This record gives sequence, structure tokens and C-alpha cells, in this order.
Amino acid sequence: MPSTVSYASFNLKAPKTCPMTSKGSPCAPCTKTRQLEARIEKARKALDGLVEEHRALRTQMNNLHDPLSNLLPPEISSSIFRACLPTMPHPYVCTDHDNADGDAFTTPWTIAAVSQKWRRMAWSSPDLWSNIIVNADRPLSNQVDKVQHCLNSAGQLPLTIRVYAEKIQLDEYSHLYTIIRLLNEQCSRWHTLDLRMPFSFLTDFCNTSQPISNLQVLRLRCPSSSPLPADIFSFRNSKPKPLEVNLQFVPFGSVDIDWSRPTRTTFRRIQVSECLALFKQAPALKECTLSDIFLGGEEIKDDVVMHHNLEKLVIKNSDKAMVALLSRVAFPGLKSLAFQNFSSLSLSIVSSFLEDSSCHLRELVMARTGLVPGRLIPFLRGIPSLERLELEPGAPLQISARYSPDKFFEALGLTATWDNRCPSDPLLPNLHFLRYTQWSGSIDWKFVSTIFGPVDCDPGEHSNRRPLRTVQIHVPEESLGGQYTYLDRNSVLLSLDILKSGLCLEIGDPKKGMDLIRKSLEHHGIEGAY
Repeated sequence: MPSTVSYASFNLKAPKTCPMTSKGSPCAPCTKTRQLEARIEKARKALDGLVEEHRALRTQMNNLHDPLSNLLPPEISSSIFRACLPTMPHPYVCTDHDNADGDAFTTPWTIAAVSQKWRRMAWSSPDLWSNIIVNADRPLSNQVDKVQHCLNSAGQLPLTIRVYAEKIQLDEYSHLYTIIRLLNEQCSRWHTLDLRMPFSFLTDFCNTSQPISNLQVLRLRCPSSSPLPADIFSFRNSKPKPLEVNLQFVPFGSVDIDWSRPTRTTFRRIQVSECLALFKQAPALKECTLSDIFLGGEEIKDDVVMHHNLEKLVIKNSDKAMVALLSRVAFPGLKSLAFQNFSSLSLSIVSSFLEDSSCHLRELVMARTGLVPGRLIPFLRGIPSLERLELEPGAPLQISARYSPDKFFEALGLTATWDNRCPSDPLLPNLHFLRYTQWSGSIDWKFVSTIFGPVDCDPGEHSNRRPLRTVQIHVPEESLGGQYTYLDRNSVLLSLDILKSGLCLEIGDPKKGMDLIRKSLEHHGIEGAY
């Protein structure tokens, strides 16, 4: 087939004079070529005119066919645009900045590129531009103008600002300084400030003379390998009063804010002495997450710190330091307690802490935490107020993941009902919800199907009954290796009775959509409504 010359790449480069004649008169081919080139030029102009006419017609079509701009008032269209913004994930759950937060920043630009009307509506919707995300994983030179546009288009709305520059390259420093200067000019509008960068850049955000009066959320994260800062994150003429503070690899003493106001804090890599200082200086604190607690070199001589308002405490990755911390604090108002990623959790220390706190604990979570056989049931008997319990013994590769829950499940079944003549305190008499995750080993399903107690009895037959309504047994599918341990036939039938009674019993892997009760029904050839 003959090759095709594209219109866009066609160039007219015919010689001005024909070299074949001494008088300069063109030869026949040259004459025809110039005539053809004139026709081509005329056709090109005609085509350009047609393309422009086509563009105008497409604009008219978009305007006529677009129900969003034609049938709805602008405020409704703006609400729809806002609904298109992706939900921002928790700031430190996902480390893939491009995927986690990039959509939230690019979505307004995508909307504005649909048509001229949409562009006008998007630019007149300040809500779309109040979420500013700067990611140094991409060239910052392309982001300076976008940041300026967002600041201008957001009107006077409060700003949510996220700047990711933990791995910033030297040639991007100047662009980052420009972006920081632009953001600092609007510091009075900061609502959320989420910064992940070396500490030297963090302090550049403090170089502003305007008061930081509206800041509600402050999140700071330094690279874990960076040295401890010598400076203080402190603003010149004001002391912010955020409600939520999240510091990761940033020392507690390096941030100068009004600690009397935060109600929610998260710390990663914090000393025990800093934890005690936090509880002393933050009397309004209600929720606190502490990860990677460590013992400093100094001797801790403080008396027990009593904090009356703390309701939720989460401790992660702090085997040794947890003992030192819990022996020096008491939280009378504590309602929820969680431990995550402990190779071995000292239940005796936790019991002493709860006893010293005299709290009415309602929720307990022990996730990927080592449990010692024989100690769980006595420990739980000491928390009769518990309403929600989540247990996940060990991580997938830990030996503690082989913990067997059979005795615990059996004890729950035996104490599901009781009367006032019961010689001993019942086990978890107020439990409403139970979730258990099994990574390895086997479960005797006959004990699971009896956890609720008798489901076909008269409610007045027992003077007291545990108000348990939901039991979730999670068996991650990857832990099974393709080999399902099906429920035996009798346990399947009892499970069906439980479900028919209105109680909730789930066995399987909800993340993968694997329902082990349904698979067991199919395995045993049992037909019926489920």
C-alpha cells in the first residue's frame, strides 16, 4: 500500500526558481507543483476553518446535551462536583501518595477539563479547591501554579494542606520554598496542616507573622532515619490550639502548641517520659494512640499520672515500654483499650492497670498479640463491664498465632445463661459483640456453635442471659492454603438455628468474600434457606 503523508507534517518547500532553465522560467513539473501547492494551501485553510467550525458545533452540542448545566441550578451542580471528590484516607494508612491522595487533588482539574461550562462552574466552586496536596515525588515545578490557583479559587474557605516531601531531591528545594511561601501567606485559613518532610523544612512553615487562629488538625511526620531536631516547631506570634495532633518521629517537646486543647492525639516513636508529660499537659484528651514507645535514658520518678477524661487508648509495638507506662498511669474514664502487634502481652500488668484505674471498660482489642494459654479466661473475668471484644492472637508467622480458642469458646457457651444462685461471677455478662481472628491451627467448631447458649429456649427460662448478639470468626483465606476446615454437620445445623433466631454468626474471610458456613453447607449437601 502507498504510504500516507499526514496533513500536520506536510511542508511546502518548492524552490523559488527552476534550475532546469537559464532564463528562470519554470519547467512544466515545477509549474504544476506550484499550482498544486497553491491548491493544497487553499485546502489547508479550508480545513482549518472546518475544524474550527466543528469545534464550535461540538461546544453547542455539549451545551445542549449537558443536563448538569442546563437543568440544574449552579449550587446543585457544585454539590455534585463535591461528591466526585474521593474520600481522603487516613493520613498514615496508605504510603502510596500518588494513589492515596493524588485523585483528591487532580479531580477538580479533570472536572474543569470537560467543557467550558464545567470549567466555569468548577472555578466558581471554592469547595473543590480547598484541599491542596503537594507531592515531591512528582516535579514540584508543575505544582507551583496549581497551588496558586487553588489558593485563589478557594475563596476564603478553610484550607486542608498536605505536603509530602520526605524524599525530596536537592534540585526541588527552590520550588518547595516557593510553595511554602505561598501557603504561609494564607496561614490564617489553615484548618488541617499535614506535613511529611525533614524537620528543617517543617520549621519553614513557622516563618509567618500572621496568627494561626483556625488550625484544627496538625500532623507532622519526619523521615524515620532523620536525626533528632535541634529546633522547635514554634510559630512567631501565636500558639496554635489544634483539636487533633499527630506526630510521627517528631519528639513531643519539639512542637510548641497549646496542649490544653487537643482531644485526639497520635504519636509514633515516643518516650515513656514524654507520654507522662502529654497526659499532664493535655487534660482535654479523649483519644490517644501510642506506637513504638521506648524507654529513654533518664530515670522516671514521677508518681502515677491520673487523667480523668481519656476514653480511648491504643498502644502498638511497645512490648517492654508498655509495662513502664501502664504502671505509672491511671484513666478512670477509660472505655476502650486496644493493643496491637505485641509478641507477648502481660495480662497481669493490664489487669493491675485496669484495677488501679477503676474504669468501666466497654471495649477491648488485642490484635496480632501473643496470648498465653490458660490466662485469658481469668483475665476477662476481671472485666465484667466489657461489651465488645476483639481477639487476634499473634501475626501470621508467629508461633503465638497457633493459640487455640476452644477453651474460651467452651467457657462462653457454658456461661451463656446463669441464675442468681451461680456460685462464681459469670464470664463477660455484658458482652454484645465478639470477633476472633484465627491465623493458624484449628478450631473445634462445636464450641463456636454453642457460644450463644441455647437458642430455642423460653426467654424467661433463665433469670440472666449474656446479651451477645454478634459473633464473627475470621479465618483469613491465605492462612488456609486452599484447605478448608469445614464445620461438622451438627455444627452447621446449629449455626443455621442461630441465624434463624435473629442472631449474627459469621465464619470465614469477609475481605475475600469467603463464607465458611455456606461452604460447609455445600460440603455436607445440606439444602435450605441461608
